[in-house]
Amino acid sequence: MGTRRPHGGGCALVVEHLVVLRLRPGVAEEDAQTLIGELRALAGEIPGIMDLQCGRNFSPARAHGYDIGLRVRFPGKSELAAYGPHPAHQRVLERIGQLCADVLAVDFEV
Repeated sequence: MGTRRPHGGGCALVVEHLVVLRLRPGVAEEDAQTLIGELRALAGEIPGIMDLQCGRNFSPARAHGYDIGLRVRFPGKSELAAYGPHPAHQRVLERIGQLCADVLAVDFEV
């Protein structure tokens, strides 16, 4: 069952933004942990984030080489749209470009 937020007389959908990151070969664990910390810090820097969870994958056999997972919850599509160009997000995207070989992202309503 999805998470819903009250909206008027009924319930409105929330937006889930899921991202998985594959680190470049040779990236130090310290750098991976710094990136995770930078991602987690976005929750306090970008308005509209309802919840943000991020961590290092501990199931490599199922992950197809992806190392880090991120889930960000927004109250709606407009908040997700504002998240992308936000300077804090752009700063982390630059770091991701330096450390990651691949990034997958999906957005959906629940």
